[in-house]
Amino acid sequence: MKVAIHTPVLNTTLTRVHHLFYGFIVFTSLGFLGEVFSSQVEGWGAVFWGVVIGLSLRSFHQVLTNLQYSFWTFAFSFSLYILLSMMSAESGFIANCYFIALILLAILCIIISSPLFYPRIYWWEYDFRFRGELKVDVHKEKQSFPGRLTDLRRKAGCIVLFQRLTPGTQLSVDYKSGEKTSSYSIKIISRRSSILGRGYTYGVQFLFSEEEDEERFQRLSNLWRTIKKVKRLAKFQEID
Repeated sequence: MKVAIHTPVLNTTLTRVHHLFYGFIVFTSLGFLGEVFSSQVEGWGAVFWGVVIGLSLRSFHQVLTNLQYSFWTFAFSFSLYILLSMMSAESGFIANCYFIALILLAILCIIISSPLFYPRIYWWEYDFRFRGELKVDVHKEKQSFPGRLTDLRRKAGCIVLFQRLTPGTQLSVDYKSGEKTSSYSIKIISRRSSILGRGYTYGVQFLFSEEEDEERFQRLSNLWRTIKKVKRLAKFQEID
């Protein structure tokens, strides 16, 4: 899955994320070296686990750089490893190093969990009736495209379209609820190209020119969460 981003917007955030990751690498490595020098890990075991951790950190950095969803598998695995290492640590130095590494990883995950980086898409739900999505119309100048709004968090969202658009493009989005239509201004920040037959996934930033725009976005977010909950309940009721 290839990801294209609007660099001027995300450059500062991505730089901060990578600095946090380098700090995570340093403190994880210090924790492991502390285990080696305190003889918690010895001989060939130290060599084996050193190679495993080194290669895993290298792969972890690659999936973060490419914004692949396997980042979350690595994050969970390293969190579990660090927690177990903290519980078995024989010195305060080792425990503190791992604790700092865990805090840095947690901060990194919070930052990177934005829809601009990792939008939530319900591909596993093949029945469209139960997907937590809103049908929207996306407008670019005189063109109009049908789309699906699949995620709304932190003043950002995710829209799935079959049209290929360039990151940095500004669009307007219309959502119709009954007889009322609400319009929102957005800017494409990232684009994910998926497998054949599925649309492009766009991480979008909602633009607010006045306080009322922010209030309307909040109402849309509340509506999206409500609809998602109702559809999830309807699915289990139909199964019963």
